[in-house]
Amino acid sequence: MANKILEKPNRSAVFSWWLYDFSTTAFFTSTIGVLFPLWIRDDMGGNDATVTYTWAIAMLINAILGPVFGALSDNAKKRMPLLTAFSLIGIGTSFLIGTFNSISSSLILYAIGLIALHTAVVIYNSLIPEVSNKNNRGFITAVGVGVGYVGALTTILLAIFIVDDTWGLDMGYVFGFRMTGIIMLITALPLLLLLKEKPKVVENLSLGSIIKYAFTDLINTAIEAGKIPGLLMFFSGRFWYYLAIQTASVIAILFATDTVGLTTTEAMLVLIVGISVAIPFAPLWGKLNDKIGPIKCMNVVLLGWVLNILATIAIPVLGLSPNIWWVIGITSGIFTAGIWSTDRPLLTYITIENGGKSEGDIGKFFGLMSVTGRLSTVVGPFIWGLLVVTFGWGQTIGVVFLLISTIIALFCLYGVKIELTDTKNKS
Repeated sequence: MANKILEKPNRSAVFSWWLYDFSTTAFFTSTIGVLFPLWIRDDMGGNDATVTYTWAIAMLINAILGPVFGALSDNAKKRMPLLTAFSLIGIGTSFLIGTFNSISSSLILYAIGLIALHTAVVIYNSLIPEVSNKNNRGFITAVGVGVGYVGALTTILLAIFIVDDTWGLDMGYVFGFRMTGIIMLITALPLLLLLKEKPKVVENLSLGSIIKYAFTDLINTAIEAGKIPGLLMFFSGRFWYYLAIQTASVIAILFATDTVGLTTTEAMLVLIVGISVAIPFAPLWGKLNDKIGPIKCMNVVLLGWVLNILATIAIPVLGLSPNIWWVIGITSGIFTAGIWSTDRPLLTYITIENGGKSEGDIGKFFGLMSVTGRLSTVVGPFIWGLLVVTFGWGQTIGVVFLLISTIIALFCLYGVKIELTDTKNKS
């Protein structure tokens, strides 16, 4: 059985594929989600807006350049040189943040790292056919996600030992960035060195033609999406719930320490608990998807998020115990697993099962879905910084904004159901 699962192309390539997920998740969880926001606040005199505005600018650049990089990848004979370049740039930023003792240079490096590794992940995902076949693709992808979670847990535990003085280490955040960089390099190199990609037959297009192709294809896909019942409404809903989830991931550590009142170590431990809970719940959400359908399942997930965010708001408003954050950490892990387990099946349900599209068409709609995700990661953190710092209304108002976003997403999902029902009735 194991030989069949790992029959293409070879064991070393598959294991290196899994390790790369460890590398990128380590960066996004440790450097981006935990260490950098705390370092900006504790050592560099920054605040929520310092982090969220920089994130928004980086994601805006990524939203503009993303289709271009994707088109370059599609029109290159081999994707590996691009993956190697963006990976090493991203890893390099983790080594260099804090080196120049300047907040401006560190923010620039943070933005470059975000752009580079978001691009690398897109290229990495497009290489899945090189390490799998149709019989084992689901297995290999799922194990990669699991290994990514292990990367998140490993680097957060490392961060606790590095930045907390309980164990007498207290080496500082910058040392944490560099240790994360070392871990990333060690776990990314096997894929960059071992994967032997088969060259593609491509047209010899100019850079201008590739850029034109990227945006023309995006516009044509958007027009086609408008003809599929429920699809644009789904993309609208996804914009809002993705905005809420991604913004929360950027500022959760700051909210836990600034507003809830946890110590840095306690906040990191809650994050570890949430990630640990998400791992077994992901397949359970998958089974619920199969049983009740992705629309109903996503409604359950979003209702759970509404209750979760209401509980978050209640802590400062009602003066509740900070220990409630542990419960919120657990439920956040459960419902985050629900989002990622239901997101893609819902798109497939709308486009193939109800929209009459073939499996060969689904790729371009996933591309359009990723664009909505990029835009939401620009808008969400920007508005958070605006409300919390620029207007001075505080983090609780920021969480109210995330609550409103999630409720809007729920209404959009209801709109998807209505459009699909109307289409079935007419037919």
